[in-house]
Amino acid sequence: MDWLDPGLSQQEAKQVYQAFKENDPYGGGDFLRTYYFLDKAFNGIDQEINAIAIVINVIRQHLANNEPAVVSFNAENLNDEIIEHAIVRLIHLGVIDSYFKDYNRQCFEVDIVPAWMEIGGEPVALALYLSQRYENYVRRYQLIVDADVINKIASANASRSEAYTIAAKTMVEFIYQHIEKRRRHATRQMLELTRTGVANPIDMRERLLNYLQVSLRY
Repeated sequence: MDWLDPGLSQQEAKQVYQAFKENDPYGGGDFLRTYYFLDKAFNGIDQEINAIAIVINVIRQHLANNEPAVVSFNAENLNDEIIEHAIVRLIHLGVIDSYFKDYNRQCFEVDIVPAWMEIGGEPVALALYLSQRYENYVRRYQLIVDADVINKIASANASRSEAYTIAAKTMVEFIYQHIEKRRRHATRQMLELTRTGVANPIDMRERLLNYLQVSLRY
């Protein structure tokens, strides 16, 4: 199942997955279904960056009009899943504090982080703030953060639009380069373990315990 190869980009893995489904729609078993949910969780880098920009603009328009921050499920012809992913990314960037998904009104009600509100429209302070929030996010997954990447976000201070664009692009690319590939890699390892278990259950048990111990440590 080549689509589980972490050496492939998300877009390449998706193409292999779709080709496999067309040729053998009932093959792959649970791993085909597992990748379906993984694919739903990662919509593609360009689409996610665009969705973040749309959500930011909608929120800023509401705040400028002294209105509650509400984002429609189908804002700019997107769907609720893509909008929700964008909201989560903005939580990590320190723009949104929390949100409520209102199915009756078909919208997301979002609470804004006060520190972001205090910055207002000052692009230098905004770029620095976004770079700090990005660094905090990356440190959840890595002990060492690339200082050049942080400085790139902090220096994107010619305008608010530039600050948001660079920060969103950098965060989404990190997510796809590290988190999405790790999830695919974990699924691939489980597939290899099940194949091992068919011939040697004891070996499978030892490998599974080793995998879990390493996962808990790192």
